[in-house]
Amino acid sequence: MKKPHVRYLYALNDNNELIEIHTAHELGGVFHCPECGEKMICKCGTKKAWHFAHEKVECDYNHYLHTVAEQRVMEWFNRSNDIPLILQRDEKCEESTKCKCYYYEFCRKTVDSEPFNLKRYYSHCDREIRFEKERQNYIADILCYPKNERHEPLFIEICVTHPCEEKKLESGIKIIEFVIQSEDDLDEIIGKQIRLGEKTKLYNFHPKEKTSSNRVFERRFEKFVLFSSKKGFVDKIQCSRLNERRGILEITIPYNEYVPEFMGEGGFFSIAYAVAFQYDSSIKHCCLCKYHTYDDWDGIGICRLFKKYGTNREAILNDAQKCTYFRIDKASVESRKKEFDSYCSQNPVDIWHK
Repeated sequence: MKKPHVRYLYALNDNNELIEIHTAHELGGVFHCPECGEKMICKCGTKKAWHFAHEKVECDYNHYLHTVAEQRVMEWFNRSNDIPLILQRDEKCEESTKCKCYYYEFCRKTVDSEPFNLKRYYSHCDREIRFEKERQNYIADILCYPKNERHEPLFIEICVTHPCEEKKLESGIKIIEFVIQSEDDLDEIIGKQIRLGEKTKLYNFHPKEKTSSNRVFERRFEKFVLFSSKKGFVDKIQCSRLNERRGILEITIPYNEYVPEFMGEGGFFSIAYAVAFQYDSSIKHCCLCKYHTYDDWDGIGICRLFKKYGTNREAILNDAQKCTYFRIDKASVESRKKEFDSYCSQNPVDIWHK
C-alpha cells in the first residue's frame, strides 16, 4: 500500500526563513504558515509522522503547497552555483541533405543535450514579479533575471492545481514548469538536473539541431545488387552501408520487417529485376520470362516448360542467361515497373548504376 504524503512539513521562523519540521524541532522558536501567516505548532509525537499544524484554522493546502514550492525553488536557485538544465534536441544524419533515402521518421532522433548551467545566464530570482513584453503584462511565479540585459528573463512556474496559462506559453518567454502534488515532489526537483519529464515541463526552448554520423541511426534497407554477370540478389543492410557499391546497378528501398513493401509474386526481387531491365535490356532472369510462374502453395518460382522440355521445375535452378527458351514477358515487366514508379512517388528510393 502506498504511503500517504505528509502535509505541512514547512513553516517560517521569525526571520521569514523556511524551516523543515525536523530542523524546527531542534531549533525551537515560533513558527508561522508561509501562506496565511497564522501561527503553526510542531507536531513531533511518536505515533504519526512529524509535521506542522495550524494553531487555529487550517488554510487551503494547495495554496500553502504553491507558496512553499515557490520559496524552496527560489532559495535553491539563489543559493546554488550550478543549476543544470538538459534539453532535448533533434539530431539528424549528416547525410540528410544529399541522401536519396533520407526519411524524417527514421533518419533523425531526439537526444539529450549536454547539461548547461542556468546560473551562467541568470543571476538570481524573485517571487511573483511582473514582466512586460510587447505591451503585455505577465506575472511569473519565479522570475530569473538574465545576466545580459538584452535577454529576456526566465520564468519558473509552479503547477499545483492549474497549469501555466496559455497567454504565458504563447509569449515566447522561456518557461520551466514544475508539477507539484506534494511536498515530497520538491525533493525530486531541488538539487537535481532539470529535464523534461512527467513533473517538469519546458516551453519555448529551441536548442539547435545537431548532425551526426549516419552510423548512429538504426534504419534498415533492402538493396538489390546486380553484378556484371547479370545475376542479382537482395541484401538487408544498415544505413551505414548505403554507399557501398558492389555491382553495376543497385536499387535500395527502406526495409519493413512486418509488412513487405511489394506483396506481388516475387516481391522486391522481381520488381527490382524489372526495373533493372529498363537500364539493360540484355538482362535475362527467370522471373522476367513469360514461362515463369509462382507456386500458389509455397511461393517458389516454377518454369512451366519443365515437363515439355525437361528444364528444372524450380526456376532458380535454371540459368536464364543460357536458356534457349527464355522469352521476356513485356507485359509483366511493364506492370512491375508501374508498381515501382507508384512506390517511388511516396517513398525514398536510391537507384545507382555505373
